[in-house]
Amino acid sequence: MITKNTMSIEGVKKSIDFVFEEVNALKTDIKNCKSTVNLNNTKISELEQKLNEAERYQRRWNLRLYGIPEQSDENIKLKVSNICAAVVPDSSVAIQDDIDFVHRLGKLDNRPRPVIICFAKRSTRDLVWRQAKHSEYLRNHKLRFTEDLTQADRMLRMKLWPLVEAARKEGKSSLSADGRLLMGKPCVHHPDDVDLRSQNV
Repeated sequence: MITKNTMSIEGVKKSIDFVFEEVNALKTDIKNCKSTVNLNNTKISELEQKLNEAERYQRRWNLRLYGIPEQSDENIKLKVSNICAAVVPDSSVAIQDDIDFVHRLGKLDNRPRPVIICFAKRSTRDLVWRQAKHSEYLRNHKLRFTEDLTQADRMLRMKLWPLVEAARKEGKSSLSADGRLLMGKPCVHHPDDVDLRSQNV
């Protein structure tokens, strides 16, 4: 009887030792998997950031224009060329010649769709963008230019925008350029602010 109990106990002990080894092996596998996942997540984040930077660079030649009434047989490029010329009336730059392509964005809706404008020259795009911020022509015709931001930059800007509004209420300068929000001193940084860096101006 004692011998049987001893053998039984030994069998249980071996089973426990086996399970213990299996658990330790699983813990090691899980630890290795976590390390691999963390490494892959880091690589994915780096690739997403590089992709966003490449897309942002490509969009630096673009502007978006809102508020142009939409017609079925419209010559949208001519309309946009005339608007840009009105925004920069005294420029020696031939604005119309520096507009590469223009088209509406999105599906047909009850409201006029926004327009994407790609300029052949970055300098012309920047000139129109600077003048648009103070253009009476745009205000009188209820038109509005915006930067052509990437989706990541748009989401981050929405998150940071309350800081801009707070800065303006305090009389501090604030502006946006190339996917960045620039605010006057004291500079406040958002913890998620990676691509849209708040800087002193």
